[in-house]
Amino acid sequence: MEVSTALVQEFFTREQAKLQALLDTQGTESPVALRKAMERIMMEKVGLFRNGPDPEAAVTELANLLGRSRRVGVRHRTPARTRS
Repeated sequence: MEVSTALVQEFFTREQAKLQALLDTQGTESPVALRKAMERIMMEKVGLFRNGPDPEAAVTELANLLGRSRRVGVRHRTPARTRS
């Protein structure tokens, strides 16, 4: 399978722009806190034993987390080290 250099460059440029946009935001939400909250919701409300209200509540809470995820911030902006 051959992949053109232009396609690779286009993908790289697009992804680099996404990462830079994330670094440039001033978001205050912690991705770790969001992940933990999502884990808690899934374990408590969408586990093996379900009832009517719990999955419905989970959808609401997960939608709230989705909104919060749009305000994620990056706290440490040190350049990545390259491996030799």
